[in-house]
Amino acid sequence: QNDRILNPETGLCECPEDKPYYFENEDMCCQSGYTPVEGVCQKIDCRGGPTNYDCYINDKRCGYNCDSLGRNCVNGICYADECNTGEPFTFVNWPWYYYRCKKQIDSMSCYRYGNKDNIYKCFSNSTLCEEMDANLTQKNGTCDPSVCTNILSSASFVYWGDKNIYYGSCDFGNNLLCYPTNNYTTWICYKNGYLCGENCTNPLNCGDCSSQKCINGMTYNPQTEYCEDIETGVYCTTTKGTYYQDCYQKDGNRCNFIDVTLSGKVAAGSCEDPGCPNGMVYGYVAIDKGYYGCIDDQHGNEGMSCFYLTSYEPNVCYYNGELCGRRCAYDGTNCGEVFLPQCALAGHCPQTGYDMSDGCTCDGSVTHYEGKDYCCPTGHEYINGACALI
Repeated sequence: QNDRILNPETGLCECPEDKPYYFENEDMCCQSGYTPVEGVCQKIDCRGGPTNYDCYINDKRCGYNCDSLGRNCVNGICYADECNTGEPFTFVNWPWYYYRCKKQIDSMSCYRYGNKDNIYKCFSNSTLCEEMDANLTQKNGTCDPSVCTNILSSASFVYWGDKNIYYGSCDFGNNLLCYPTNNYTTWICYKNGYLCGENCTNPLNCGDCSSQKCINGMTYNPQTEYCEDIETGVYCTTTKGTYYQDCYQKDGNRCNFIDVTLSGKVAAGSCEDPGCPNGMVYGYVAIDKGYYGCIDDQHGNEGMSCFYLTSYEPNVCYYNGELCGRRCAYDGTNCGEVFLPQCALAGHCPQTGYDMSDGCTCDGSVTHYEGKDYCCPTGHEYINGACALI
């Protein structure tokens, strides 16, 4: 609904004082902390802190690692005014983030998922297959199967990746999988699921892809089809079609997974002691998918347990099985985002709508609601069970 009114002094149509923010694509005026969604101004709420926040619209996450207003997110978009003209702010039901700026390109539906690098992710037949840059030039992957058969008539069109980074790729046989990059001028190739060549002009003659590929000094075992460390007994899968390979200790518990799109960097967990601090020991963190990390010396997973989770976090911690903090030290201290008091500074509250009845100190905003005080980020108030922007 367009609430703009004519300003007789300037001759311009302006939003009213109680809804001062105009969103051009939707032709709507909204209050501060609101964004238009399907013709209605919806409130944005941000959770976490004290330094980084995940933000939500109607309880669906729109941004990761944002400021307390839902702006400047590492990934995700929470405000319709961050979309270019002609790119509607759209709900997209696929993993991680839910609101995007949409751009239709021929038969592909492309979505810009953040302002950090202006990447568009493109879908064909509802499947993610290609990335484009801000100029809508092909960056990674393809949605066109003929790209594969033009190189080798027997090649198959497949998808490479997981969750929100699928790339349309070519399976050239013998566990060699490649996808085009840089406006189809070069290729990135994987052998047994491991990176073996980059910036190749010919995917059939790329890097060291002619050899059986493993990383970190491991040896490929053709019988098990694993990459194995003979000394430690750690072994890693070599399946193709996913962007990561799981690694396991001899006991069969997963110790980490490796992101093969990042030259084999560990994305989660540790297959050797990362240097657990006093009070913690190296062990299996039996949470969700489970990884090796640091667990409570006395109480195991019933106390504090933490494991490495990508360079964005970099450690995530649980207390008695519940998410306690992100971006923490291995003993649950110095967390950038706090969910339980066990990961907060002594005597301080998590800024998650936390009930302050235990006497903790709130470093953000305090809302008195139905006889109780609740702690939220600065600029938020506790409304209907959650923190929301004022």
